[in-house]
Parts: sequence; structure tokens; C-alpha cells
Amino acid sequence: GLTLTPAASADMAERGYDPAFGARPLKRLIQQDVETPIARLLVKGELRDGETATVDVKDGKIVVIPTVEAKTE
Repeated sequence: GLTLTPAASADMAERGYDPAFGARPLKRLIQQDVETPIARLLVKGELRDGETATVDVKDGKIVVIPTVEAKTE
């Protein structure tokens, strides 16, 4: 799963809209700032299929953080 913080949502909404192009810039933003980092985390093994990641803003940049959930046995 994927969780967006309110800060990430607001940042992406602001940067991803252009009056001339509509939401096309949002698609590119999602590809560059969300999809590519998730793919890198998957390749490195830092995020596994079925796990959750959080999209947030740190130092003015979109970041994808794997969410560590405590396992209950």
C-alpha cells in the first residue's frame, strides 16, 4: 500500500498542476518522485511486495519511506 501525508499531497497538487497542460505535469511528478523511488526500494530489497510505503516531504523534496510495521505473533 501507499500512504500520502497531507504535506506530500499538498506539495504534489501545487507542483503537479499547470493551467496550460492540466494534470499532465502531475503524471510526470508521480513517475519521477514516487514510482521511480519505489522501484529502487524494491530492487534493493528495502521494500517488499505487499508492504506499505509513506510518501512525505523532507527538505522541500518528495521522499518515499518504507513503513515498518510490528509483526504480531
